[in-house]
Amino acid sequence: MINKDNIHQLTIDLKESSERELTFDHNAILDEIRNDTQDQQTLAIKILSIAGGILGALAFAGFLFAAELYESAVALTTVGIVMTIAAIVLGRWGAKVIWDTFSASFYLMGYTCVIFASDRLDWSTNLTLTLFIVIEIATLYLSRSYLLNFLSVLLLTGNVVAMLIHNNLQDLYYPLVALLSIKLTLIMGYEIKILTTGVILPIRTYHALRSGLLFSLLFLLIIGNNNIYNFELHDTFSWVASTVFLLLIALTTFKIAPLLRINKSLYRILISIVAMLLLLPTYYYPAVSFSILTLLLSFHLKYKTGLAVGIIAFLYFISRFYYDLNYSLLTKSLLLFGTGLLFLLLYTLVHKKLIPNERL
Repeated sequence: MINKDNIHQLTIDLKESSERELTFDHNAILDEIRNDTQDQQTLAIKILSIAGGILGALAFAGFLFAAELYESAVALTTVGIVMTIAAIVLGRWGAKVIWDTFSASFYLMGYTCVIFASDRLDWSTNLTLTLFIVIEIATLYLSRSYLLNFLSVLLLTGNVVAMLIHNNLQDLYYPLVALLSIKLTLIMGYEIKILTTGVILPIRTYHALRSGLLFSLLFLLIIGNNNIYNFELHDTFSWVASTVFLLLIALTTFKIAPLLRINKSLYRILISIVAMLLLLPTYYYPAVSFSILTLLLSFHLKYKTGLAVGIIAFLYFISRFYYDLNYSLLTKSLLLFGTGLLFLLLYTLVHKKLIPNERL
């Protein structure tokens, strides 16, 4: 447990190890740790908060229909603006569960009103989607609520994809996935700098952006692989996402190798190359590489939610990958057996050969 003695000893150690003179505000540090501890929410609470917000929005939509308020575009627009502003104001109060739930509910209610208003005003689809994108970017900039920012990231991604599909730009689907994966890797790779400075992103915005990007990529790859909504997605540029995933996996593997006590640059480079080669068979199925990248990044940051998502995603995507292969069941079984044997050999090589050499 963190207390004043721990903080005091840590600051002494930092002063002794630094070449520059350092000063610390112990009271401010303790206050920040105390606030961060109080603001932490479990995954179950976050899910319940999101569910509460969605149910509240649905109930509000039912009220609009019952009261026939959806007929008035002016009333819908006014209520939508008021609800959205109220959500952002509540979101700036902090990351308390009660304010998170209220802000999410108001935000989704405002969203619902704007959707109905745009239909009554006969706005074009591009205009409506652009308005939503502007609202979501403004929310990310102004709000400090984890849940509200998380929803904004999901909705922002969804609206960008909807705009691509509406304008027959489905070929940009996988390049968008690649771009989001680069952004996710950057913010997770530079987490310490982001959290310590607080200039690039506020702490709560960072956590929401990280989770939002992770789940956005997961949903996009599930939709892309299964073509759930018959968007007529083309695999023309799926190689872009696969290439980016492989490169990011190589870079991440090189970066986290010292955590496994593999410090020699040659070994780190070799392991990164081997990781890329092992994933080449899934080159035209980028979802598998994404799940591996998620596991590596989450392992590096000890991000438990990311680890859980990565494991579940890997099991799902690898199952889909083997299911979609146009081979006989016997051939698939042999491939699984050979892959498992290869990974066992690599495990033996790393832990019995490389690590003892590093100790020497």
